[in-house]
Amino acid sequence: MKRLALLLLACFLAATALGQPLSKADQKYQPRTLEAAVGQLQKIHSDSLKQRIIAQTEAEFIARAHFGVGMWMRNNWGLWRGGPLAQHFHTLGIYHPDDMSGVILTCYYRTLRGQDWQLDQQVQFYRDYWQAAAVHEQRWKTDPAYRATVQAQQDSARRAHENKQLETEKATLHPGAHLRVYIDYQCGLLPMGERTLLEGTVVQWVGNDLDMKITRYVDARRKRRVIKCNAVTNDTVRLRWHQNYVRAQT
Repeated sequence: MKRLALLLLACFLAATALGQPLSKADQKYQPRTLEAAVGQLQKIHSDSLKQRIIAQTEAEFIARAHFGVGMWMRNNWGLWRGGPLAQHFHTLGIYHPDDMSGVILTCYYRTLRGQDWQLDQQVQFYRDYWQAAAVHEQRWKTDPAYRATVQAQQDSARRAHENKQLETEKATLHPGAHLRVYIDYQCGLLPMGERTLLEGTVVQWVGNDLDMKITRYVDARRKRRVIKCNAVTNDTVRLRWHQNYVRAQT
């Protein structure tokens, strides 16, 4: 049963990633060089799919294909297992399977566009990336001042991202807007993360907190706990943004 499930999953990934079912020969085919890999993608992709690909920017295509055809190539062309194609990339100075599939996708896109591969520049990009990563890791381990600077930069970027999210929430959740949230219904210093679903309407924003008029306790059994543990007054609850509630899908 396990082998059958894996086989069905492989077929599904192939169909969704490549846009069409593959013949048995194409399923078994193992390209040994970058040129062969690009040629195989040209063969198995339909003309309509190729048109959809070149309608995207290169960056869009690479990002979208990474977990589609990119993952299919990494799993089926031996990039994780060190097969012949992976060994070919090693001779080019590319060692990570994600980088290998990235080069294949980039060269394929540029082939469809009639552009030069600029392979040397691609290889240098990945070499520079891994060299910088190694330097960063070493300094992170041994240089407290560097670690503090990087941490401060990361914290600043996180706060900026959260502030942008909050601005979007405030613009979307105006007074009267319908809202469905999951809220904690436990009291005490060590909540276990159990939540229940509420429905209601926005009353107002108070700083970064949101007052919501509860119109429905979806699980009525939790009503008393919700009221007790969240200081609900007249069916109005104050929600702390991204702290004690989670938006539900509408």
